[in-house]
Amino acid sequence: MGTKRIMIVEDEAVTAIDLKSNLVQLGYEVVAIISSGEEAVRKAIEVHPDLILMDITLSGPMTGIVAANEIRDAHAIPIVFLTAHADADTIERASTAEPFGYLPKPCSMDTLMSTIEVALFKGEADDQRRHLEAALYKSEEKYRTVANFTSDWEFWIGPDESIIYTSPSCEKMTGHTAAAFERDPSLLRRIVHPDDAALYANHRHGMMVNKPDGDFEFRIIRADGAIRWVGHVCQPVHDDQGKFLGTRGSNRDITSRKESEQERERLIKELQDALAKVKALSGMLPICASCKKIRDDKGYWSQIEAYISDHSEAEFSHGICPDCARRIYGDFYKEEK
Repeated sequence: MGTKRIMIVEDEAVTAIDLKSNLVQLGYEVVAIISSGEEAVRKAIEVHPDLILMDITLSGPMTGIVAANEIRDAHAIPIVFLTAHADADTIERASTAEPFGYLPKPCSMDTLMSTIEVALFKGEADDQRRHLEAALYKSEEKYRTVANFTSDWEFWIGPDESIIYTSPSCEKMTGHTAAAFERDPSLLRRIVHPDDAALYANHRHGMMVNKPDGDFEFRIIRADGAIRWVGHVCQPVHDDQGKFLGTRGSNRDITSRKESEQERERLIKELQDALAKVKALSGMLPICASCKKIRDDKGYWSQIEAYISDHSEAEFSHGICPDCARRIYGDFYKEEK
């Protein structure tokens, strides 16, 4: 693991030299001896030791406690306080800097080594914890960003039907905030349209008994009274031991699509109704060569205008063509010249 590097902050020269000698004998490297708090803050940045032994009662404007606080906040270097006055008041003031231990002045070699080793161990553990917390925060932030900034309504419902998580996008879809759903889980069922309540209840029951009935669509009533269509997809969540942890799912506003489908169905129905009224004439029609009656598919003969009226939307008005006018009313018919 390498030789541990220690910085001494002590304004009594004899004490500092004696302490350095003891540390070197114990196998540590002393990287600097500092006599003031201000210089200690600057030097900590420069050498970044593994441990600092800091006198609590440094002379000058910056005490050891103040210097320790600044170093801890900026660099998280473990600090052990040196004090010749380990009274309750001093310890209480020093505790604000969250030191990793205290050493009396003077102290034995055994006490010095044991205190330093414990402080170094605690410092390494604390450093690992900070790195793990940072990594965890980064991981959580990534997934939180994905979930919180989706346009769909993401959710996690617990085994007891509590709302463990719901994305902020639920407010855009429902008019209710994520906090409202988490505070009152029954709100989720209450906003379901009455005509779809049984469908939704059956679906939730299936999820709770681990028999999901697939994706489905239902309507909700927004806080402002508007009706929205929701495309719902979810699945059961289990831990590594198979324990049921609830339901993870997503809701999508599909109102525009449903309205388009309904409009298309309406237009198709209108077209079908219109086509049902249209009767087309096609095929070979038996027609009398003399009287021009037409024989229908039942074998009856009908006047041509009656047959066409029954089989199309055509209407008739009666007149007389020139040929028939000359033949029937020849004496009265005069041809235009």
